[in-house]
Amino acid sequence: MKASHPHPGEGLAAVAAVAIGVLAVVAVKAAAGQDRPMAAGALAGAAALALALLVLSAYQHRVRLRVEHETLPAGPVDDSWFTPETLDGFPAEAVRPLLSGAGAPSPGEVYTAWVLVRHGHDAVWVAQHLGLPVELTRVLGEAAARQRR
Repeated sequence: MKASHPHPGEGLAAVAAVAIGVLAVVAVKAAAGQDRPMAAGALAGAAALALALLVLSAYQHRVRLRVEHETLPAGPVDDSWFTPETLDGFPAEAVRPLLSGAGAPSPGEVYTAWVLVRHGHDAVWVAQHLGLPVELTRVLGEAAARQRR
């Protein structure tokens, strides 16, 4: 399970929004009778500013999460990860035709996908995160499901 990274700017935005709201309410309560319409206008402006801060913080958080959860970086995979136990039941014959042609994934990428589908990850998820063809990961997923039965 991946823990999220702390982002102090988000907490600061929430604290600032609450502080603006509290100060605005205090200002309206402290205002004299004839100044209350102006104080109410200031309260509305402060509420809009607080809402804008919270929306901006939430948007930045979503963008940051999207970047953190994009496809995994491409690169060589250490083959020592793949032992006979981790590759048990690997559908080599079913996968072989899908590995021909230009731009075919490396054996390390396919083995990584196999390990992920054996651990219960969805074939579409694996395809998206490893940058593999969905057809290939579905073949792996079906083989893993047969092996679990």
